[in-house]
Amino acid sequence: VDVYCGDALIERLTFIFDPVWWSYPYKIFDNSFATYGTDYLLGIFMLWGVYTLHRDALPSPIRTHASCLLLLYAASVLSGGLAHHFFFSPEGDHSSLLSPESATNTNTWPFRVLWTICVGTVCGAGGVQGSLAVAMAKAGRSAVASSETKPSRPGRLVGAGVGGLFGVCVSALLSGLWGTFSLGSPSSSFPAGFALRKAAAALSEANAAVAPGPEKGGPLLAVLACCAAGAVFGKAVGGTAGFLFPSKAVAVASHPLLAPLLWLPYTCALVGLTAAGGLSMLRPAADIFLAGATQAFPTMHVLAVWVANRDADAVANSRRGPHRGALTLGRPLFLVACLLNCPLIVAYPLVLSYWNHLPLGTVNACLHAWLTLAWGLQWWTLRRYAVAYGGGRVQNAKGNKAV
Repeated sequence: VDVYCGDALIERLTFIFDPVWWSYPYKIFDNSFATYGTDYLLGIFMLWGVYTLHRDALPSPIRTHASCLLLLYAASVLSGGLAHHFFFSPEGDHSSLLSPESATNTNTWPFRVLWTICVGTVCGAGGVQGSLAVAMAKAGRSAVASSETKPSRPGRLVGAGVGGLFGVCVSALLSGLWGTFSLGSPSSSFPAGFALRKAAAALSEANAAVAPGPEKGGPLLAVLACCAAGAVFGKAVGGTAGFLFPSKAVAVASHPLLAPLLWLPYTCALVGLTAAGGLSMLRPAADIFLAGATQAFPTMHVLAVWVANRDADAVANSRRGPHRGALTLGRPLFLVACLLNCPLIVAYPLVLSYWNHLPLGTVNACLHAWLTLAWGLQWWTLRRYAVAYGGGRVQNAKGNKAV
């Protein structure tokens, strides 16, 4: 589909984020087998991952959260595959995709429900990741407490790392919420909120002068700027506090009440916003990237616990038994798995704008291949964590180690 993507780099990065609130003026939604076929394959892979978790790991909070995470991934791609498979243009003629009639099937309640499931489960996965961090922290404390060696106090560098990451998580989240509220409440009289609305309007007008269209990413850029400023502030304050009080920083980032008091309402709010159309973009695929971006905050929490659990992971990895050494590769690769999806939010719009001769189905298939690698690595490492901390049936039917 030949759609203007902008000339400047910032335009090419944001052109896919045009809010429509479930009212599509025309259809930019691929229906090729390359898209929905790879969606189905990825969904089956995630379901198989859930099966292997229950086959190899004994019941534990880590196994439960990891299974929920993979199930949400599976629900997202399977519902997305159904949408790509069946909600096509009535004319079936790609030359008329930019006409209002092309969006007849996407402007329906069945599509809205199906796409809410697709996007909402990605938002929900972020909350599960945050709760997983709490479960991993609890497992780490239990492992250290039950070990023969006396647990050492966290060093200042560990405290700075934990405090900095958790500070980024909380501060960026609060800053993003403030930015969203300020943009959505024109009556707010706070000088900072007024300045933010003016900046968002200026960005929209500048982009619209080049390519007229809906808002053209101005509000999105303003909210992202708020998140970035909050992240810098949180990193500085949290890192400093963690350096000065490392034990308290680890205790705060690992507190069990974070799951019900932070990540549960966070998930409910995002799913409600998705259902209301707050993440609905002109290109429905862009909804997924916005939903994926919301996982940045819980991912920072997971990484904070990952840093704090350095000694606990060493204890779990050295336990006697056939699963000994499960985290030798599991721990470093878990860090890679958490960050592997980050380039996609930049790569996807750039590929669409600079290589627009590629069929959309090919681009989506490549995207799904990357997701398979990232989510597959999450499955592989989380299975090792579940076995290392909770024990497991590490022998399969052929007598080979399953970890």
